[in-house]
Amino acid sequence: MRLDRLRAMVTTISVDGTSPIADAAAARWGLPRGCARHVRTGASSVFAADGGYLRLVSAADRPVRAGQAVADVMTALKHFGAPVIAPRPSLGGRLVEPIDTELPCVGLVHATLVEAAPGRLVDLDEVTVVQAEQWGSAMAELHHAGRSMSGVALPTWFDIVQQALTWVPCDTELGDVAGRLLERCVAAFGQPRTLVHGDPQADNASWASTGPVFFDLDDASVAWGAVDLAMAVRDLHPIDAFDRPICSTPIGTAVLRGYRAIVDFDDDQEQSMPLVQRLSSIVTYGRLKAVLATPEGEQQPDWLCDIRGRLQNLAQRLRRALTAA
Repeated sequence: MRLDRLRAMVTTISVDGTSPIADAAAARWGLPRGCARHVRTGASSVFAADGGYLRLVSAADRPVRAGQAVADVMTALKHFGAPVIAPRPSLGGRLVEPIDTELPCVGLVHATLVEAAPGRLVDLDEVTVVQAEQWGSAMAELHHAGRSMSGVALPTWFDIVQQALTWVPCDTELGDVAGRLLERCVAAFGQPRTLVHGDPQADNASWASTGPVFFDLDDASVAWGAVDLAMAVRDLHPIDAFDRPICSTPIGTAVLRGYRAIVDFDDDQEQSMPLVQRLSSIVTYGRLKAVLATPEGEQQPDWLCDIRGRLQNLAQRLRRALTAA
């Protein structure tokens, strides 16, 4: 979420965690005023409500049609046995409800109410080797379920990369790097045909004894399975150290082992993982620039200045590493 929109959304939240925007959204599911309580705000604003989570996404950052496509995909994946949660239909029978926030810099948000996943949240540094194998297997199960679906209205990885580059339109050097990486990824993995989560990190899943159940599929696309493998364990390394392969840590090795128990992933593809890691980092860089593209204006609160400073530092590190010889 762009930082000015994030600030506007946060200012509507009371000390008890309630928000009039969350109340308006909850009402579409027949939930009473004040039942939705704030959990976090980042790419979306999340509120705990009625045994599930109400998610509010800015339509200016992510169009309503994209939110609808993700909700449809989550429902279909759940139907085909993937370890994901599914959204609940509203009283009107819709999976996605548009809500007018009446905030000038935000405007429309689209709301979904997703079921709470079984298990508990686990930090990356808590993941055991056994859980890491389950993690890899869960990603493979999601990819396998995606093959049973038809007519998926999701962007391809080519679209994802191109969208990221629109946020740095004058950076021809980075565009050239992206073009070369795409060509090499196609040579290594073929055309992108796998439905991927897009951001299957440890904190985007709830962990039960049988393994993780994924949520937050906003970045789902049609790509290569390697995209999920790279993103899952990215935080095991510094964000700009994307040339270290997935198997360079015990957890990364276990994730790959769990994935290979279900999906064929050969040694040549494993050796090509740094290409995907670099390409994923270009996408991350573009999205960081989008978040930081806030119009200059009134003085920003300290907490927002701190967020901006940290994101700017990450963006600068990525840009230097991506274009280094």
